[in-house]
Amino acid sequence: MRRYSPLVCVLALFACAPSSRLIVKMGTPPPISEENGFAGEDVYLTEFVVRNKSSRDSVESEAALRDQVMAYLLNSAKFGKVINATQGVAVPDNALRLKIELQPAIEGGDINILAGYYEMFTLFAISPRKGASTLSATASLLRGRRLLSTRTASDKIPFSFIFFGMFRSAPIEAAFKTAYENVLSRIIVPIGAEGGGPGVSQAQLESMVKASVKEATKKVEKVYTSDVDKPAYQAAENANNYALVVGIEKYQQIAAADFGERDAQTVKDHLLALGFPQRNVVHLAGSLATRSNMEKYLESWLPEKVKPDSNVIVYFSGHGAPDVDTKQAFLMPWDGDAKFLQKTGYPLKRLYAGLNSLRARRVVVMLDSCFSGAGGRSVLPQGARPLIAKVDEGMAEMGKVTVLSASEADEISLSEQTQGHGLFTYYLLKGLNEQQGAVTLKGLYDYLLPRVQDGARQQNRDQTPKIMAAGQAADSRLND
Repeated sequence: MRRYSPLVCVLALFACAPSSRLIVKMGTPPPISEENGFAGEDVYLTEFVVRNKSSRDSVESEAALRDQVMAYLLNSAKFGKVINATQGVAVPDNALRLKIELQPAIEGGDINILAGYYEMFTLFAISPRKGASTLSATASLLRGRRLLSTRTASDKIPFSFIFFGMFRSAPIEAAFKTAYENVLSRIIVPIGAEGGGPGVSQAQLESMVKASVKEATKKVEKVYTSDVDKPAYQAAENANNYALVVGIEKYQQIAAADFGERDAQTVKDHLLALGFPQRNVVHLAGSLATRSNMEKYLESWLPEKVKPDSNVIVYFSGHGAPDVDTKQAFLMPWDGDAKFLQKTGYPLKRLYAGLNSLRARRVVVMLDSCFSGAGGRSVLPQGARPLIAKVDEGMAEMGKVTVLSASEADEISLSEQTQGHGLFTYYLLKGLNEQQGAVTLKGLYDYLLPRVQDGARQQNRDQTPKIMAAGQAADSRLND
């Protein structure tokens, strides 16, 4: 019988040992926590390449991994569609293009001939062999030919096996599976360019510089505090009370109305202290105070909610405007345009008529606005002249509605700069605090009238608040 040397046996073992696969089917990569700035947009996968393949890696296995990556892009990265454009699919000129390159490799884990020969004769054939499955990857995102960003990631997953088990490639392939999952989860949303990122156009760079300069030089807004910001009282809740509070300062198209949003927030806090339930108070501030939202809550929400014994308060702090043709007065929503009042403003007549038709027991409107067009909290189209006392403020439609307004028709509504509130609103809330909320509308008006007039004279102006009430309505409290 022919005998073979140990060295020949070792060589035979190595010759028979199949190589491990480097392209394997991955599991489910970890969820993506990063937001995709291109979510919903279609992306074309124009390149998907696996470098350094082994003899056991087939075209089919590479295609299967590519299909898994495309499914991950669609489901986890939330692209609209992921189109395989690696085989001649036409790509629109300005479409998003994604290129992915993977390079797997094995580190360590080898058995050289001398070590194998030694172990065959020293009975150390069961000593463990250790190594690592490594994966490097790059993903590049382009818009047409312009590079938007590039991301790279790599991972190294250790494995081990024993000499006599070296034919089993399972430990190596299991390590590759984990490496694929980890790496792909870090490059699959390639929107953050590394190191500042390539592909930034001149226009983008100029825009970034301008934004940085604007941020660095913008005026720091003063933080205001006032002695009326916190209610000094707390009344029992009345489930039948409803309120709509509107405050606008920075308008979409017209000049700002100083402190409009601070006014509304503080009025809301006082209404809650007066016993208006949080669920029954709608607060529209800034860009939420659009004409459509005002219509929705004034003409649908209130009529559906209020009951015959309800007490309703509507508060508005912001610009008013007179129509230079019809002389009608309008409240200016956030998206209002003084040139197109009939389409973008909210008419006072419509406000009063709608509130008068409510089945509520009492309705109170408080307006920190003015309608002369002469300044303050009123606006006019460019080039138009103030209407002074000619404005129709819709009093004929009031009916049962009680109105507390900041000024006469030929005056403007001023601000109390030291307190960060409209002058009218400041003394309205101060009166509530001083009377612990237990004050009638007439008593509140008598309190604020001389104080608003004095505050206006200190600014060398005239401002005279008004109260318009039907019957004995002025003798009731705000939360009665």
